[in-house]
Amino acid sequence: ENFSVSGMIADTESGYHVLRSNLGTDRPIFVVGTSFAGGLAVKWLVSYNRMVNYLFLMAPLLDFSSTIRKTGVIEKDTMGMERLTPSAVEKLNADGFLVSGGKKMSREFLNEVMMMNLEEDFKRLSCKSLIFHGTIDPVVPYQASAAFVGLSEGMSELVPVEGAVHG
Repeated sequence: ENFSVSGMIADTESGYHVLRSNLGTDRPIFVVGTSFAGGLAVKWLVSYNRMVNYLFLMAPLLDFSSTIRKTGVIEKDTMGMERLTPSAVEKLNADGFLVSGGKKMSREFLNEVMMMNLEEDFKRLSCKSLIFHGTIDPVVPYQASAAFVGLSEGMSELVPVEGAVHG
């Protein structure tokens, strides 16, 4: 329950520096992100303004808050803003985390996810990307990847994998 988006992105940045120090600056770098790590890859590239040669995403989760919405712990307030339900807040206060998909999510993690705007980050990517996505993915809808490709102004391409699910 102690993991965080910022911690995972900082770990990725550390790994990038180790990779660069071992490879040098003249070797191309290709980034691969699957599912949850797909969204993290986008956030990392934009947050640190990293230049890579290509980004490959497979069934990427690019709308983290949609996953949290599926758990029923989010509601809209009178102004249309999303917030945690009172029962979710009560559970967080009692246990310090919520469980979704078998994963423990802390208040800090939930706050980070709800503050992320991967649509804007995806638009700001400075590298080309290729997204592979199963057309019958029940976890991350294929249409979500199609919508993100539409935001990229020709920098991204979607490869539908007919009949494939999330795995």
